[in-house]
Order: sequence, then structure tokens, then C-alpha cells
Amino acid sequence: MIHSVTNPIPRLTGAIHVYGGDFFQVERSEWDPETLLEHPYDIDKTLRLFEEANAG
Repeated sequence: MIHSVTNPIPRLTGAIHVYGGDFFQVERSEWDPETLLEHPYDIDKTLRLFEEANAG
């Protein structure tokens, strides 16, 4: 399932996603939030973004 989410309120929000199978071995895509262009999913980038969000 492909979807896009917009948070219309100026407060932190969250979501829970449940995936089956081997999440880290299957090729996946992600979309740039500004341009909506598709590119390969980058787990290292995602982990870095989570670390930055949790630090700040």
C-alpha cells in the first residue's frame, strides 16, 4: 500500500505501521516529502533522521 500523510496541526504526531516478512532485505521505495519523487529506501538515512528527531 502506498500512501501519503499530512499533519494539518502544529503538534507532533505519530503512526504505527505493521510489516510482514523481512523488512530489511526486500527492496523498497520511499518518496521525497517535498517533490514526491520516488527513490530507493535508505535505512541508514531513516535511522539517522530518527536519531536526530529523538535528540532534539
